[in-house]
Amino acid sequence: MGYFKETDGLRYFLEKKENGGEENQFPAGFDSFTKTYTEIEQYLNSHIHRHVNSGAAAMGSGLLTDHGEKHVATVILRATSLVHDNIENITGYEIFILLLAIHFHDVGNIMGREKHEEKIFEIIDKLPALAVFDFPVKRVIAQIAMAHGGYVDEETKDKDTISRLDDAIYLNGLRVRVSMLAAILRFADELADDKTRIEQATFDIGSIPKGNQIYHLYSKCLQPPVLEGDTIKLEYYLDYEYVINQYYKGDSKVYLYDEILERISKCLCELEYCKRFCYGFIKINAISARIVVIGKNRKIIYDNTFKTKHAGYPNIKDFDAVSYTHLRANETDQYMGIRHLQVKKNGGGGGGG
Repeated sequence: MGYFKETDGLRYFLEKKENGGEENQFPAGFDSFTKTYTEIEQYLNSHIHRHVNSGAAAMGSGLLTDHGEKHVATVILRATSLVHDNIENITGYEIFILLLAIHFHDVGNIMGREKHEEKIFEIIDKLPALAVFDFPVKRVIAQIAMAHGGYVDEETKDKDTISRLDDAIYLNGLRVRVSMLAAILRFADELADDKTRIEQATFDIGSIPKGNQIYHLYSKCLQPPVLEGDTIKLEYYLDYEYVINQYYKGDSKVYLYDEILERISKCLCELEYCKRFCYGFIKINAISARIVVIGKNRKIIYDNTFKTKHAGYPNIKDFDAVSYTHLRANETDQYMGIRHLQVKKNGGGGGGG
């Protein structure tokens, strides 16, 4: 009897490849990689992941969206969606390494949010669950996990973490494409910031520390992304009050709508960046975004969909949240429709359906 079902994503394909009998899928001389992975996952879920958010809070990072077991499972499923159509071209050993890197990509938050990605190897190297692996394996897992965020240079804010990695190395006699796995993890994480990261039933924006408000609100409004052909489909459902009010992002206040547009721009940059390293595993070329505003009487008062893709060198400044040169020409008018809702309460125009 197997450990995993197809709904378990990459974990299922790990087991399938191990049981498939193909050569050069896993290093020789090791016990079951599926069993080993399962034991490590169980250890991390029981002893590490459940403490990441509380550790971050204790270190002064506020109340983060979920960075534990549930988020890890979501990133695994997003990574599965990215590689699913090309699964025959990734080895079982690469899947094993990628799965472990996904598990470790956020554990550094347990020691505080700031530079959390730089703390990953320290944690990996001390965990008894990974004692079976030598330094080179641990190092590669940490490198792939660390490349999901942070800066190469704090002063210049250079985010080009993946190009510093080896294109490929040999671990235990098998080739592992390090930069490719890092790019898959990084973009899968980019697509894992939806409503599954918060507790919908108990959500209360007033109980969230000010500096963290916009991050929780963004996740609350985003449905789980869908990959359809070469397009990512994003759907946002915003209550009227979330449109007209501003919320804290660190020390400043922003509109949720502006945050959404900024995050779509960031997603475009991450898409173009990660595709460079992916040997065709990421085949997405565009983002389709639908933004819906729900009025006070629970009727839809705004509903707009636009599709956009990157043009030119990936730089977030190319996607300015005011000019919208990357969107359809009529998007400026749609943007002003949202602006009208935001200023309505200050202009005495009533409220939200």
